[in-house]
Amino acid sequence: MATRMQVTFDREQHRLAAAKAAVLGVSLAEYIRRVVANDLADEEEAAGSISEIFGIG
Repeated sequence: MATRMQVTFDREQHRLAAAKAAVLGVSLAEYIRRVVANDLADEEEAAGSISEIFGIG
């Protein structure tokens, strides 16, 4: 189930994000979802690597 939320950007952030979404051919909402998903995946990868180094998890 999706959760609706509201986020505030300054004008320049909004302009740049909307432009990037247009280049990718996706909506601004989809672009933001992808950015968040990629950031969370990177974080999980880093945590997994540290766990492997120390033999935990």
